Amino acid sequence: MTKTMTVTSIKCVSNGSGHKTFLTYQSDGGIPIRYPAVSHQDMDVGDYMDLPDGGIVVGFDYSLLISLWNQDFIISNVNEPSFLVNTYADVHTTSFTTTPTNLNGDAYEIAVSIAGS
Repeated sequence: MTKTMTVTSIKCVSNGSGHKTFLTYQSDGGIPIRYPAVSHQDMDVGDYMDLPDGGIVVGFDYSLLISLWNQDFIISNVNEPSFLVNTYADVHTTSFTTTPTNLNGDAYEIAVSIAGS
């Protein structure tokens, strides 16, 4: 892999009623990988997602997509999470912090460090 991306922090800036949040990351159009693998993290405004020591580290050659999801258990659709926000990096991207917002006003600050050539 040419570059390495590290998700250093994810903070809930605003949400409607708290979320059971997890993320997926997808490198170079490959298979999405979920974190946490089989659970979620309860997040309200001001909460930070518990990340592994050193953050989530992913290698990529061309592009990387990070998506946040809400796993609320709704009777009509228990297994399908709802999309919150995402952010994207490619080979020209440098380290950044972004706060994407969805149409419901949910916002999450995502800090990313990128290294490599």
